[in-house]
Amino acid sequence: MPGESRPTRNGREAGHVSMSRVMKPVSSSTRSVPENEGARVCRTRKGGKERRYMSDILDTLKKNEEIARKFLKVELVLNLANTPSKLLETVLRELETEFNIPYRWFTLVQHTGKNDLVARLAMTESLKEQVGILDEASFLEILSGNTATVLANDNLRPFYKLFPKTRKYFLKSIAVVPLFLDGVLIGSLNLGDASPERYYPGMDTSLLQQLAGKVSERLERLLIPPRKKSDRSGSSLDCTSPDSGASES
Repeated sequence: MPGESRPTRNGREAGHVSMSRVMKPVSSSTRSVPENEGARVCRTRKGGKERRYMSDILDTLKKNEEIARKFLKVELVLNLANTPSKLLETVLRELETEFNIPYRWFTLVQHTGKNDLVARLAMTESLKEQVGILDEASFLEILSGNTATVLANDNLRPFYKLFPKTRKYFLKSIAVVPLFLDGVLIGSLNLGDASPERYYPGMDTSLLQQLAGKVSERLERLLIPPRKKSDRSGSSLDCTSPDSGASES
């Protein structure tokens, strides 16, 4: 009959609609989370953060180990230099090779008399282009009384005095590592970069200072004659000769 619902195979009318199809589902935002499930979610999130934290620590340790290995490699090569000029050239070359530092140069303090290192180095022409000369007063002003590494990535104009006479570096950060010879400040090893994030105040410079110490030690061995002292019998003993057992660093 027209308008009459016809039964289906399972006995329901064709016009019958299941109540499950018209009931509005409960919103997930209003669904209560069992207490044990919430605790599990919190533990999962906390565990994920801890794993990421540990992963970051391991990555940092690996990077530091790699940096330390490169510094050690540079230090070992220093022993191959048999003249002061070759020593300085070796330092600059190896720093570029191992660390890809774009701006590397030395600055020497202009002393007088026997302390005039510039005259004693007998620098090659190529090395002269990578060495700046500065009077002691100006040098000490830049260091601001520090004997440790000076780091800066702002207000760099005062550091321009350290540049070699024929060079200009477009740097945004700098590390100035003082060098000493027999206890006397002789200059600095300078590293610069176009990025302000390469060198910045507060960063760890222990490996840089260690390298500077090795450079100073090697330079002292190449420049200063072996010291002698008298034994009880009155004869002289060479304290720095290979036969005396002194180690070469």
